[in-house]
Amino acid sequence: MTPPLAQIVIREDSLIINHSLFFKLVFTSEDIIDIIPNYDFFEKGVVIKHNKSKYNSKIIFRTFKPDKLIEEIKNTGFFKQKNND
Repeated sequence: MTPPLAQIVIREDSLIINHSLFFKLVFTSEDIIDIIPNYDFFEKGVVIKHNKSKYNSKIIFRTFKPDKLIEEIKNTGFFKQKNND
């Protein structure tokens, strides 16, 4: 998934990936196991590790600045909700 066809929306209670008109993936903080940077040459971006069996196990949101996106996700408070449970 890559911008501009894909868009990631991060809120305090959800992380949503919209891919044009094809699909929409919605995660809560309980669904996310980890979000890590990926620097592979062809798949540079953010790997979203999750426990939702109905979604593909390998989700990579491509971006040229994975660390910056992860920082922005953390700044929304998305992970704070998970840590308070």
